[in-house]
Amino acid sequence: MSRVLRAAAISALFALFLGGLVVFSYHLQYRGKPNPPGLDNALVFATTMTMVTFWIIFLVLYVATVHKSRTTLEFEEQARLEERRRVERTKEALKPREGSR
Repeated sequence: MSRVLRAAAISALFALFLGGLVVFSYHLQYRGKPNPPGLDNALVFATTMTMVTFWIIFLVLYVATVHKSRTTLEFEEQARLEERRRVERTKEALKPREGSR
């Protein structure tokens, strides 16, 4: 799945969830009444919030997912391995020796 489609799918799901939550919470306030007051305002607020949430999350996800080149990944792996070697050498140097007291 491409970076754009993945960001769009995740942000759409999250935005629809929040919009549905707003409509559901409004429905809970006026359940059982035939014509709840302010339903139009609640729907307008829910759709506006859904649109704004979609674009904010989409842009954050799109910018945050950066694909690294093969050379960058190899360099980072070499740096991690070197750091592990240093930690192991330090642990070995700090271990108490058998004959020293």
